[in-house]
Amino acid sequence: MFLAGVARVITRRSDFKSLKVILKEGVVNMPPTPSIPAVTLNYGMFINTVIDFVIVAFCIFLVVKGLNSLKKSK
Repeated sequence: MFLAGVARVITRRSDFKSLKVILKEGVVNMPPTPSIPAVTLNYGMFINTVIDFVIVAFCIFLVVKGLNSLKKSK
């Protein structure tokens, strides 16, 4: 939670999912022929996933560290 909060304060965004690089523009055709969507590289979804992973990994680390310290005190 803290890491995501810091990233949001630095970039002034609450969600990174909308960040992307357009590699090839889409083509809009007339109704009989189908339109071709744009080709994009969605790096914002990757950033969100990495931040979520780091938060979960840190929480699991704290739980395991706490359990190990309880074992040693017995």
